Amino acid sequence: MLSRKLDAIGFRAALVRDLSGSGPVEREIISTDKLEQMLFDDLEEDREDILVTQKLYELLGITDAGTDLIELLTSVYGDVVLGFFDTEDQKLYVVGDTADFDEQDELTFAHEYVHGLQQIHFDIRSLRDAIEDNTDRSWALTALIEGDATLAQLLYQLEHYDEAQQQAVQNAAQESDFEAYRAAPVVIQRAIAFPYVEGPSFVIALYLERNNFELVDEAFNRLPVSTEQIIHPEKYIAEEAPVDITLPDIGGLLGEGWTEIRRNTFGEAFFNSYLMSGIEDQAAAAAAGGWGGDRFGLYEGPESATAMFATTVWDTEMDADEFFEAFRPFAQIVVKGEWVTVEEIASTFLLADDDREILLSRSGLLEVQFVISSNPGLGLTLLEGLVPASDFETDSATTTKSGVDPAADLGGATTTDAGTGS
Repeated sequence: MLSRKLDAIGFRAALVRDLSGSGPVEREIISTDKLEQMLFDDLEEDREDILVTQKLYELLGITDAGTDLIELLTSVYGDVVLGFFDTEDQKLYVVGDTADFDEQDELTFAHEYVHGLQQIHFDIRSLRDAIEDNTDRSWALTALIEGDATLAQLLYQLEHYDEAQQQAVQNAAQESDFEAYRAAPVVIQRAIAFPYVEGPSFVIALYLERNNFELVDEAFNRLPVSTEQIIHPEKYIAEEAPVDITLPDIGGLLGEGWTEIRRNTFGEAFFNSYLMSGIEDQAAAAAAGGWGGDRFGLYEGPESATAMFATTVWDTEMDADEFFEAFRPFAQIVVKGEWVTVEEIASTFLLADDDREILLSRSGLLEVQFVISSNPGLGLTLLEGLVPASDFETDSATTTKSGVDPAADLGGATTTDAGTGS
């Protein structure tokens, strides 16, 4: 009985999304306990990469020292995930009860079925693999994938649910407490929520251009290349790409025993969420807006010391000013202390406490660079070797590009308790 119902849901989801299926998909209804074990096992496969993210998060002040990021992510995802489609095994999973398959379970199945259609038509697994070394682009792709499935889910609900069924879905969402999710750092919350908040807005903007999925389909062949394009669909339409930044070789400046352990891009969405953890949401969004590109390197040295150098480029001098001025009070939440002027480098300031130091520099009209280090004095050594010793107001800005693994790839698209994915 349930099997026939699932076949019917998949058929309706394919019609709503206007993509042909290939017949019944392999699927399984699983318990919450099994989901958490699967999540943990999947995260464990990426342990080495997640441990690097853990070092970065600790240095940035996102998580406390000693926080087990795998354990944290397992609990958060276990709190919100309702289902996922495994693109490797081509199998759909829904957290539920086979004896009580309710309205929310049906929507989850429809959402995940759309991910299966995406895999058939656009090979989303290969799309993910091709950009896995650029987290900002990965966030953007996930937003397209989840925004597409979320819009299809909403259309499915409007077309196939009566008022009582829609109310039942709303009641189920309100009854969820999301305790682990709400207790997580803001950056992790936003990393999970971004594809299901900004993603649908982006996809809806494309959908409404022609009142169909034609431009959404085209977006899988002309992918959004940054979270900036997701947040501002007009920049995707205008093909406003990030500035390409080449990060300089820092190894010689750090000294013996130091190794680069990550090179990646933060992006507008990350900067927005990072600043949001310390300043007002509106101020954070304004400071992250106008992002033009960034690139950072994370380094590990003797006795587990860490350092990070980031260079950012902004669309206008005003955008650079906004980020620079917003970063200063924000950083004082991460590092307790007062900013002092660095005499050796123009337009550069230092903030330090017993655990870390932060240096912030305006190196050009459109550029802002910052260094965070667990070793006193190391940041100044880096900046002295990298930043021109001149007044940025008389410099011409250079175009130099680009993330953090906020959460591990679960091997497929997922759906959360809010009817969104993770």
